[in-house]
Amino acid sequence: MSSSSKYDLICLTSNDLGYDDRMRRTCTALADYGMKVLLVGRELENSPELQDQKYDQHRVRCWFNAGVFFYLEIIIRYTVLLSKFKFDQLLCVDLDTILMSKLIRKGGRRFVLDLHEYFEEVPELNSSPLKKMIWRRIGNWSVKRFDYCYTVNETLSKIFAKKYGKQFNYLLNLPNVTDSGERTIATPLKTVYLGVLNPGRGLEILIDVISRRNDAELVIIGNGPLVKELKERSNQSSNIHFTGLLSPEQITIELKGAHLGWNILDDCSKSYFYSLSNKFFDYVNRSLPVVTMDFPEYSRLVKKYGCGLLLESYDHQSVSKALDALTKQSEYWKNLVKGCQRIQSDFRWDTEKKKLIEFFDIQSSNKPL
Repeated sequence: MSSSSKYDLICLTSNDLGYDDRMRRTCTALADYGMKVLLVGRELENSPELQDQKYDQHRVRCWFNAGVFFYLEIIIRYTVLLSKFKFDQLLCVDLDTILMSKLIRKGGRRFVLDLHEYFEEVPELNSSPLKKMIWRRIGNWSVKRFDYCYTVNETLSKIFAKKYGKQFNYLLNLPNVTDSGERTIATPLKTVYLGVLNPGRGLEILIDVISRRNDAELVIIGNGPLVKELKERSNQSSNIHFTGLLSPEQITIELKGAHLGWNILDDCSKSYFYSLSNKFFDYVNRSLPVVTMDFPEYSRLVKKYGCGLLLESYDHQSVSKALDALTKQSEYWKNLVKGCQRIQSDFRWDTEKKKLIEFFDIQSSNKPL
């Protein structure tokens, strides 16, 4: 990567590139199409070495990794970095990278925004009205500068269009993997949580319920603010396992031997209530039935395809009932697996990738004729 390079697209994310399968998938698809792409993200203390990709990568190491100083630092670092490159399009991922768009001269370039969550309504901000107000104003001030905006589902696209007065399309967050192979159920039932260890994701409930059972186990894949608290809560239970962060390839191996995926969320967060998370498709596209909330997007898919169980309540009793239904009725579980295989035929990355390419299609010297 040279500062004299010209890119068709530069993508900005605040995530660790080593574990961001979503951006890896996006950038690979565009690079395959012929676009010259640079993905910019963060390097953390335990970040893995970057693997060679079809696109260029650049990581920034920050002095601060949380709070207001982190956001100020990353704005400065990314703005300085972008000043060194020529590029035709800029993709900002979520509100934490959006302010760079205000500091960079457009100069005929196209700015694209990817809002994959209702950022100002995440649970972490519920206890701080001031922070929520700041993020709301950042969005209201910055979104209007973008030429094209998209999000992760139809419900959020309508909410954001009304909120910001701009058209929002949506691109489903589908993994580039399907597994419709034969699956068998076993005891103990291997259940999996995949994702960030954040408040409001039912992890405390799962640990409380499963640690007291001998017919199920829980594998928690990921890291986050609650990791220390959750490990203490599990009290070294033999059927609660923490893997830490895993690469996309390692996640595929871990999920292949599982029987059930968890996606339980607290409805105190609008971001969760209107979500359609990547983990939902990570599960079902690997023929792994999902236990999820009876929220709009999940409810529509589960009822149509029969690929999981819907919980009406975010509590211990609901989780216990879901486990009882699956551990005591193997035929029920097998029917849910068939539902996962039905949804796979309608929700494939190959189809969604075409929409992605249309979003970013520009005249590129590297694009195939």
